[in-house]
Amino acid sequence: MLRISRLYRLPLTNDTRTNLLPPALFSRSCQHKASPDWKINMLYDSECPLCMHEVNFLMKRDRKQLIKFTDIAQLDYKPELNGGISYEVGMKKIYAVKSDGEIISGMEVFRQVYKAVGLGWVWSFTQLPGFSKLFDRFYDVWASWRMKITGRPELEIVFEERRQILQKMSQNADKLCEEKDSCKV
Repeated sequence: MLRISRLYRLPLTNDTRTNLLPPALFSRSCQHKASPDWKINMLYDSECPLCMHEVNFLMKRDRKQLIKFTDIAQLDYKPELNGGISYEVGMKKIYAVKSDGEIISGMEVFRQVYKAVGLGWVWSFTQLPGFSKLFDRFYDVWASWRMKITGRPELEIVFEERRQILQKMSQNADKLCEEKDSCKV
């Protein structure tokens, strides 16, 4: 997880992106490239270990490159290119944008991305009559506990840290932190 506590008083320059912050904090080219004919854009949080396990599993199986994977944790994430889903909204629940612009969330994302890689049967049981709403609700509960389960700070703390980092970057501040020990952004 991005924590300024790892960045300790690093001086910011006019070119913060290249000279200060690790490239991993910005969109990086990953080994998985979506086809120009991708079917679904899965928005994910790369700072979540369980999420990354799922994403890596799907990337390996997406041989037809029908899934576009977009990391919302990147500092240069652009909601306007991703169905208008803000970082804050995307952190509360999983979202995807289909190639036709339709926005889906929760269990439906898993149903659709697994279908795209030929494993739709894995989640088909979640659509059984009488069970669909139950599984959708189960996912909502899981999403609300995701940060705690993975040992991360509450979402509001993560949101505030991100706001502070982006604010410092936009101001071309001389440094992200004043004191090594007090830098908690």
